[in-house]
Amino acid sequence: MKIIKINETFLVAIIGTIIFLLLIFIYSDNISNSYSEPKNNTEQDNTIYISVEDLYSEEELNENPDPNSISQLCDNYEDLEVFEEPIPIVWEARLDGCLVSCMGASFTRMPESDQYQHSRFSGNYKDNWDDNGEYTGEHIIEEEFRKDNITLRIYGDWIGVDYAYVDTVFGGKCVPDIDIDKIEIVE
Repeated sequence: MKIIKINETFLVAIIGTIIFLLLIFIYSDNISNSYSEPKNNTEQDNTIYISVEDLYSEEELNENPDPNSISQLCDNYEDLEVFEEPIPIVWEARLDGCLVSCMGASFTRMPESDQYQHSRFSGNYKDNWDDNGEYTGEHIIEEEFRKDNITLRIYGDWIGVDYAYVDTVFGGKCVPDIDIDKIEIVE
């Protein structure tokens, strides 16, 4: 039987590396089990998701909200609402930009006016959701609708006023959330 001599420093390095890898594995497993997963599993990355629905019930969002609890979500937090029944809409708007690789978009109502309580809104195609409420993201906003200086007609359902993208494209405002049926260019 042949005896292999191992340098003491090399042995310490190997044992240290094994312990380090085990600690990383244990720590990463604890992190992944300690945070809320998105309800609809819209993303497959390492982002931690906590939705407003996880923090507040639908009744709390639809009643006069407590300024000390949800006022941090958006400047117009009193507008947060999940409608019991969707409101059918046909709105003319300009597409401002894509959201989540154009699976959704941000829009500004046209003609631009102070007459709208909410002049900006977000929208996703309805068919991006399966029968179980899981987000599939299979239907993106078509490129023909992403051109500059065109007015679009958006057909769909207004499902509420949401906080999504509040600190990015909507500048601190909660905006209407639209489930889009169809988009067409206004001639």
